[in-house]
Amino acid sequence: MAQILPPDRTLLVMTKAHEPYYAAALAAVPPRLMVVQPGNRGTLPAILWSLLRLSRLDPHDIAGSFPSDHYIADEEMFTEKVTSAFVAAETVSGVILLGAAATVPETEYGWIEAEPMETGSRLPGVRRFWEKPSRAVAQMLLDRGCLWNTFVMVGRVDTFLELIRSAAPRLRDLSNGRRAGRNGAGPRSDGGRL
Repeated sequence: MAQILPPDRTLLVMTKAHEPYYAAALAAVPPRLMVVQPGNRGTLPAILWSLLRLSRLDPHDIAGSFPSDHYIADEEMFTEKVTSAFVAAETVSGVILLGAAATVPETEYGWIEAEPMETGSRLPGVRRFWEKPSRAVAQMLLDRGCLWNTFVMVGRVDTFLELIRSAAPRLRDLSNGRRAGRNGAGPRSDGGRL
């Protein structure tokens, strides 16, 4: 990410339990650029907490979320795609999600089923997400040309927060200090952009 974003504009999110693995490598990183979760509460709370910190600085700024456990074979192409996503996020109303071309019927990855491209659209929408499908479903997704979900996302901070509010209202309400109701809507599978 250092090839794309300046270090002073990169917020790192870790869990306290992993501190032995990152402490030495991040010794020079100012604490204001780190979010250390006391315990692992999952990816969504980590992303939400980071977005809330960023929203205090500029809710309309563009942010990206990049999992640290990916192997990138073609760093140059990845850098180009992420840079293009940041440029597109200036004018796209949703969150941009990068998919990777699937080569095998992988059952340990999430998959993205894209919507057909609409006339005048620069990016396809997401029809459906498939999380760690069975072997038969993974083969069907591969045959249909579906993509592996990289979980690399780019969009405006306020757009991310609105997406979380609509997909996980109880979590978003708790982040605002409100007690969530019991009848919140379940996760939605739309609103993303590839």
